[in-house]
Amino acid sequence: MPAISQDNIIKNKIYGLPLAVDPLVLFANTEVLNQAQNDYTAKNPNASDADIHLFSFSQTKNWDELTAAVKLIAKKSGATINRAGITLGATGNIKISADILAWLMMQNGAKMVSEDLALAQFHTKQNLFGGADFPGRSALERYTNFANTAKPEYTWNNDLPDSRRAFAEGKAALLIDYLSAESDLKLINPNLDYNIVALPQLKESKNPVGFVRYNTLTVPKTSKNQVAAWEFITFAADASNINSYLSAVKQPGATVASVENANESYSQSLLAAQSWYKPEPIQADVIFNQMIQQINQGTASQTAIDEAANKITDLLGKIVNIE
Repeated sequence: MPAISQDNIIKNKIYGLPLAVDPLVLFANTEVLNQAQNDYTAKNPNASDADIHLFSFSQTKNWDELTAAVKLIAKKSGATINRAGITLGATGNIKISADILAWLMMQNGAKMVSEDLALAQFHTKQNLFGGADFPGRSALERYTNFANTAKPEYTWNNDLPDSRRAFAEGKAALLIDYLSAESDLKLINPNLDYNIVALPQLKESKNPVGFVRYNTLTVPKTSKNQVAAWEFITFAADASNINSYLSAVKQPGATVASVENANESYSQSLLAAQSWYKPEPIQADVIFNQMIQQINQGTASQTAIDEAANKITDLLGKIVNIE
């Protein structure tokens, strides 16, 4: 998994071992999608099979298909949203908006930070995949368009409840969130009927990108029992010992073998999962959320992303590199 090796192996030295990973996935509310399809076919009795297929989320869709589906699913009256197509676009009522935006940027080909971890670069024209210039800005606009009343994909605003509650209560058809959100969804609505599918990718992309978060077990240099601590970590991470832990946390393991045996609906996303070197995570999330809020309030996208990049660079300057 790219994220695991990138984050834990530095200068050919292993600094930590994670036990489990929490992937970003797409939740699809079956009941809401069925109702949206019934509403659509009632108004369009001669609807094409292609349009009807947009309401099915048993398999992964690309972003073009997902956006087209959101336009058909959403139920709006002016700026009022009676049924959201997907929980994207804003910040306050979307708990992991900063992580979703970072994933979108990386999926578009944005380089998040420089190789020496000194500068933010997600605001630049560089595209790692050779696609269009300014991939980070494009991702920011893709995200915020879902909360822009002037855009046809408008489907979310700050008047709606928390994204997980909106999904669980049938006020939203689709939710991008971490797999661990499943426990919250079941608490809110124990009878919730939903599918979990891999994240949407760019159409015809040769560079699929997923996103994952996890905790890493490591040993500080100041420890007086480094050998014993590392022995415990390797023992805990061993394939013969980890299954009971993974069963308890209800998350896939961090090894390639565990990922390949994970639920097929998101195993491919896990194999392509990435993360980024996020300095001071809480502050970095605040900066990303402020960037989103600026766009929602009418600030030019390049202005907002440049300001955010400057702030992330400032945070990077406070980090002491590992030697």
